[in-house]
Amino acid sequence: MNISIRPLAYADYARINTIDVATQKQYLGDDAWGKMTESEQQVRLVSRKKDFAWHLACGFCFVAVAESIVSGFIYAYEIPNTHKVYIEYIAVVPSMQKMGIGQKLFAALRVQCRKNHIRSIWSLINTDNTRSLKFHQRAGCVLRPRIEAEYLL
Repeated sequence: MNISIRPLAYADYARINTIDVATQKQYLGDDAWGKMTESEQQVRLVSRKKDFAWHLACGFCFVAVAESIVSGFIYAYEIPNTHKVYIEYIAVVPSMQKMGIGQKLFAALRVQCRKNHIRSIWSLINTDNTRSLKFHQRAGCVLRPRIEAEYLL
C-alpha cells in the first residue's frame, strides 16, 4: 500500500474528525463513548472545528494518505520561545494501525522540526494508553513518568 504524507489542508477537516471519533471510541470503548453527551464528546476531540484554522496555520500538522483517502493525522505545534514542538495528537484509522502510518507521520514532523531548528518534540500520554506508549517507544522517544495537577476555578 502506497502511503504519502502531506501538510494538513482545509479539505481534510471532515475526515480528520471521523478519524478522531474512531480513535476516541477505540481508546474509551464504544459503550463509554455512546454514554457521553455530545458536549462531553466534543471536549475529548482534538478535531474541533473552531481550532482547525489554527492547526492549518501552525506548520507542524500532517496527514497520511493511503489510496487517495486520509488515513491518519498528526497535530503538533511549536511552543513559542522554547525550540520545542508539542504533539497534541496522532491518530490512524483503527483498521490501518500497525502499518507504519503513524511512524511516517512522526518522521515528517521530525523533518519539519529540523528545518525550523526545533531541539525537541514532546507529548503527554495517558499512562493507561498502552497503544500510544508503545508507539512512542518505537519512535525512539524517552518516556518519563508524570503526575498532572489541575486547579479548577
